[in-house]
Amino acid sequence: VVGLVSGAEYEAKVSAKNAVGWGSESAASPKCSPCGDVPCAPAAPFLEPVATRKEQSLRVTWKAPACEPPALAYTVSMRRVGESTWQVFDAGTGKLVDEGGSAVKASSTECVVVGLVSG
Repeated sequence: VVGLVSGAEYEAKVSAKNAVGWGSESAASPKCSPCGDVPCAPAAPFLEPVATRKEQSLRVTWKAPACEPPALAYTVSMRRVGESTWQVFDAGTGKLVDEGGSAVKASSTECVVVGLVSG
């Protein structure tokens, strides 16, 4: 998978990590398109189109889980609606990778996926 396609629908899911280990993934978000005019309905996670000068992006936001011990990091996975393979968000590059992406620090409850492909 090279990147997201403008106008295509996607969904995302998030899991949290604490000192005990990785928790279960959230349910998949509502469907959303990177260049849609209307933001998606609030859910955990929530996808929001983000317009930038050179590329299209999606903002993924979620609520921190109420757990003890508290979350240390989050992993964010995305896929194009209708596809079976999920890709992982890499916090270092802001892009989706097939495997080995770096987690989002627990001090944040959002990430912006960049490098999306138009067309």
